[in-house]
Amino acid sequence: MITLQKEICSSKHAAFLTLNEMRQKCTKSEEISFTDEIILKLSELDRNTKAEKAYEIIKQTDGEKVIIFTEYRASQSFLQSYLYERGIISVPFNGQFSKSKREWMKQLFKEKAQVLIATESGSEGINLQFCHHVINYDLPWNPMKLEQRIGRVHRLGQEHDVNIYNLAIKHTIEDHILELLNVKIGVFEKVVGELDDILTFKMSI
Repeated sequence: MITLQKEICSSKHAAFLTLNEMRQKCTKSEEISFTDEIILKLSELDRNTKAEKAYEIIKQTDGEKVIIFTEYRASQSFLQSYLYERGIISVPFNGQFSKSKREWMKQLFKEKAQVLIATESGSEGINLQFCHHVINYDLPWNPMKLEQRIGRVHRLGQEHDVNIYNLAIKHTIEDHILELLNVKIGVFEKVVGELDDILTFKMSI
């Protein structure tokens, strides 16, 4: 249920996959009816306020490169289509890609596309210092994952201030995740040191 709550905050496309799996496992007629009702309500949604906000941020950059991090491939596909309909060219980046395809996507992002839409697994091992805007479309539970995302652009060779945008929907599980992340970061900094110092140290390696 926690996963489903997070998926619904991301996109109805991500939630559909989990709901369909749940429906297949239902054995009682009332469980099937309840799941069908949720699927129907989701299908009737015609807006995604997080996608709208992401688009607004991208437009404000005046054509500069932007990385969007999402936790779900279904949301990745949705965002690529959503941005394309609004004249924004993007490329996907995820852990299922081969090494050569990952390099190709990185090159396309650098030379052709304005936006790279990456999943968590796809963000490992890439250096993108030519970009300095990061949108955390979905928030992870672990603050170190946020630090790792930022580390893709905030490293040696970066010539600009890095702008980070964390998106969370009010009065949902994302509100709770955001609060938890702040608490965890506070504890982390008390034990290890300021997060900026950690980023600086990682840049000097």
